[in-house]
Amino acid sequence: MRKITRVVGALATLAVASALMTALPAAAATATTTTLSSNANPSTVGQAVTLTATVVGGTPTGTVDFVESSVTIGSVALTDGVATLVVSSWAAGTHPVTATYSGDADDDSSAGSLTQTVVAPTPPPPPPPTAPVVKKPTVKLTVSKASVEVGEKVRLSWQSKHADTVKASGDWKGKQKAKGSVLVRIGQRGKHVFKLTVQNARGQETSKVTVMASRKAKELELVVTEEPVTVGDEVAVTADGLAKGEEFRIRVNGKVVVTGTADKRGDVARTIEITKAMPEGALPLTITGSNPRRLGTAVLNVIKAKTLDVEVESAKVEAKTEQTVTVEGLLPGEEVTVRYAGDELTTGVADEDGSFTYTFNVGKTKGERTVSVVGALPTRIGKATFKVTGTSSGEQV
Repeated sequence: MRKITRVVGALATLAVASALMTALPAAAATATTTTLSSNANPSTVGQAVTLTATVVGGTPTGTVDFVESSVTIGSVALTDGVATLVVSSWAAGTHPVTATYSGDADDDSSAGSLTQTVVAPTPPPPPPPTAPVVKKPTVKLTVSKASVEVGEKVRLSWQSKHADTVKASGDWKGKQKAKGSVLVRIGQRGKHVFKLTVQNARGQETSKVTVMASRKAKELELVVTEEPVTVGDEVAVTADGLAKGEEFRIRVNGKVVVTGTADKRGDVARTIEITKAMPEGALPLTITGSNPRRLGTAVLNVIKAKTLDVEVESAKVEAKTEQTVTVEGLLPGEEVTVRYAGDELTTGVADEDGSFTYTFNVGKTKGERTVSVVGALPTRIGKATFKVTGTSSGEQV
């Protein structure tokens, strides 16, 4: 009986203990605190900001919700009581953020908050001013006329770029504007050089023009014989009105035949030879000085051996009647002689067309007759033949 009693007592003790345990209340959860921090506050637009929520309590587990203005921007699980969220999309302004810990079986929920300030990025400072690029200067100088007479004016015109200084030299002097024009009087004959130089830190450049000045235009006096001349003749030519030592050229029919300089009185005395190459006729004879407009003119009458063109008016004429002879191919004013039947009938001069006409009596001798014409030279000759017949009345002559 004793042994049973001990068993029953032990069971009763266990029952009481079990009842006591069932009746005890559950243990309370641990309170927690949540703090929220930012690694950059304020931050700039576009900058990545790391938000860190730290939960302190027992051994908190679970998640933290990051909320901005009632909008959840992230939900992150705790690791060793810490949850982080990276945000880089904030616009400029203030952003209130709350980190809420939801709690677990042993830890209460809690929350922490902060206001994140986001500012616009500071614009970078402007780059330091760079020194302006200096270009090499340029200049162009022009002149209105390259050849003038003494006393004439020429216009100099110019343009320049990137020049610090513009300076004239040569036959004009002084500082000039960047562009412009000016009239310059040429007071002496010869070569005149005008220069314009521009300069800056990169260097310099020069432009120049040349003007040749000759003596003023003038009519020179040129004298040559008015008589016809022929091949082989040496003809004296004189001229005056040139300057002392002035260069001259004498031309026949446009071809230079004599060159030289005038004497101390400005006179010229030369001899020219008539060559076979010269054509026949009234050839222009000229003398020019240092300026083509310093000019003297004359005419040189050159004649050569030739057969003159002689014609009679009628191939047949009656005895004791008149016949007319015409000569062509003479020079204007050339002297001409007409011969008939061994006699000299007349002398005269050709008209401006080089023609000469003469009428004469054929006489009483019948048969073939010849009339001949001689020009200024014996080698300039022509003839024509005609027939003299009896009279119409049958008279015997």
